[in-house]
Amino acid sequence: VEVWSDVICPYCFLGKRKLERAIEKLGAKERVKVVWKAFQLSPNFPVDSALSSFTYLTEHRGYPEDRLKRSIQALVDAGQPYGIEFNFDRALTYNTLKAHRLIQWASTQEKGSALKDALMEAYFTAGKDLSHEDQLLQVVEATGLDKQEASTVLAGQIGVSGVPFFLINGEKQISGAQDDRVFESALEKALGH
Repeated sequence: VEVWSDVICPYCFLGKRKLERAIEKLGAKERVKVVWKAFQLSPNFPVDSALSSFTYLTEHRGYPEDRLKRSIQALVDAGQPYGIEFNFDRALTYNTLKAHRLIQWASTQEKGSALKDALMEAYFTAGKDLSHEDQLLQVVEATGLDKQEASTVLAGQIGVSGVPFFLINGEKQISGAQDDRVFESALEKALGH
């Protein structure tokens, strides 16, 4: 399953957990490989800076405050059954390029999914300022990855229109954090159940 997503996308976090739940429910952990693909929602956001997500969405992206507050509450409610504690009042939007580079590097060590989850929790729950490299590296280290090697990765160089986007076996597409049954059905078909 190829997944295009961004670590600052709440629907991506929710979709990740829904996909993982479907894989677990089907007992298919050993038969399903998830490959994380990078997609930046705000690629032009200034590097090495952060801004309150609420402020960014209302002032820079033009979301009406009342509509955004309703959406936030709906996401808070939707995340609870999946163990996601959305704290949008603490979330700080940042340029996610470095985070994506670290996820790709962690994937070479079979820890891409774990790092992606840890980065999403640091962003959505803990309100960490992940625009700072030291904060990113703390999350890397807490995930059991080598902090110095990650620092070296960051010092070096290393057709999707929205996220989350899931591609299963190169053909079945799921866009968005769909109902659990959509994920289960797609995986059942791919697994030949």
